[in-house]
Amino acid sequence: RKGFQDGTYVGSPWKSYNRLLTSYGPIVSAGVLIDKDAGEKRLNDFSSGFLVLKTRRPLFKLVTGDYFLEAAQGVTLWRSLGFSKGLDVILPAKKTARGLSPYISSDENNFYRGAAGVATLAPIEVTAFYSNKKIDASVDSAGYVTSISGFGTHRTESELRGRLALREKAAGARVVISLGKTLRLGSTYHSLRYGKPFVAKRLYDFSGNEAHIIGADYDILWKGINLFGEWARSHTRAIGGISGLSIRFSKGSDFVLSVRRYPRDFISLHGYAFGERNGATQNEYGIYTGLRVRVSPAIRLSAYYDQFEFPWRTATIPFPIRGTDFLFAADLRPFRRFVLELKYESEKKGDEVTAEDEFGRDITQLVDRSQRNGRVTATLDVSRKLRFRGRLELVKVEYSAFAGGKKGILLYQDLRWRPLSRLTVDARLIFFDTDSYDSRIYEFESDLRGTFFNPGLYGQGRRWYVVARYLLFDRVELSAKYSETYRDDVKVIGSGLDEISGSTDNRFSGQLEIRF
Repeated sequence: RKGFQDGTYVGSPWKSYNRLLTSYGPIVSAGVLIDKDAGEKRLNDFSSGFLVLKTRRPLFKLVTGDYFLEAAQGVTLWRSLGFSKGLDVILPAKKTARGLSPYISSDENNFYRGAAGVATLAPIEVTAFYSNKKIDASVDSAGYVTSISGFGTHRTESELRGRLALREKAAGARVVISLGKTLRLGSTYHSLRYGKPFVAKRLYDFSGNEAHIIGADYDILWKGINLFGEWARSHTRAIGGISGLSIRFSKGSDFVLSVRRYPRDFISLHGYAFGERNGATQNEYGIYTGLRVRVSPAIRLSAYYDQFEFPWRTATIPFPIRGTDFLFAADLRPFRRFVLELKYESEKKGDEVTAEDEFGRDITQLVDRSQRNGRVTATLDVSRKLRFRGRLELVKVEYSAFAGGKKGILLYQDLRWRPLSRLTVDARLIFFDTDSYDSRIYEFESDLRGTFFNPGLYGQGRRWYVVARYLLFDRVELSAKYSETYRDDVKVIGSGLDEISGSTDNRFSGQLEIRF
């Protein structure tokens, strides 16, 4: 990449990730992580660790070091990841919180560092937490925070200036009352204090250096009917939240309906609730309906319909917009070891487009953007040692103010092969042809254990990769991945400091895992 060639990146192009987890029965567990991104100079540019202590009588759990919290439906507290809308039309609409958990990931900002504890004395469970850590941020000459960096990279002098530039203190508590499996009521309080004040880029963005939020949640289960929800009041006095109803008709047949309301002035800095902008938890109203039906042991049908509105401007669109999102999917198993998956998705919402008028002026206008995706995936398990999977996906993007549209197609074939009991090989060959980045197509790839890769492919080209995992001994596993992407339509890939001279982007990764 250009940043390495011209010396702008201060470190080597190698990325390293080292992690140690250990436990002593169910009582004590600990973990340490050391991470270096490509372009960073220090091997321990990011370090993380935790210590967990548990007791059974009384039931108590204490986490010191790094940890994360998941509560209710993510309106007040959640980690920085969550399920979004997809082929599983039921699961994303209702979150299943894991509560207090130790943190041992390479995301360098979205976690807590301090101490937290959970005490349970049936039917009451109490969680208390405190955090004091520094995070990456951009600070202007007047000492105001203009943004928080979510990338965690420290490759250039500019990124190094923002490294750990802002102190964040957090504290709070959660109380849950459970009456068997029928009723669960909870309440969460969360406060934040920053070492430097924020300046708002847009009206209703967070400003100042203090924030707090208090919420209440419920989960009621009765004969296959589940009522759930969480609503909270932020320091701006705005009230936001989500409520839902799910019904299980039979095994494999479910229905879910949820209503969400996150006002434009609702501030939840550590929330990550369900929505069109999954995790934004601000400036969005929506109604989501999902249905999954098992017609027979060989046929399962799924569909969702989501209506949403952004009542105020967003970071990318300076107008209020509305939209709809529809998905239909079929899972067919006509015979043993063969699965055919069909998917159709159509989304329509407002978007900002800048075009030149008859006088040569750039005019920005709000238009309707529609995108349709169709996909066919076939999987054949030839035997326990060999599996084939193929996919064809088409996409078309259209704008109401312009004729024509942008199209894209992706075709891949992959296999999983186990030539030896200790060796597993995953390989895939992909062909793609899209008119622009706007019509890119994503494909989820096999990767090293504990990591994932979901690239959006665009332009004209092909990509292939091979992942191999070998169990050297009963407790030692060696894995590696090599991938190459070829672009037929460009002479350089990427832009700025990440620009690659030529039309090939390749990567090699290796991992050693030892279970003592």
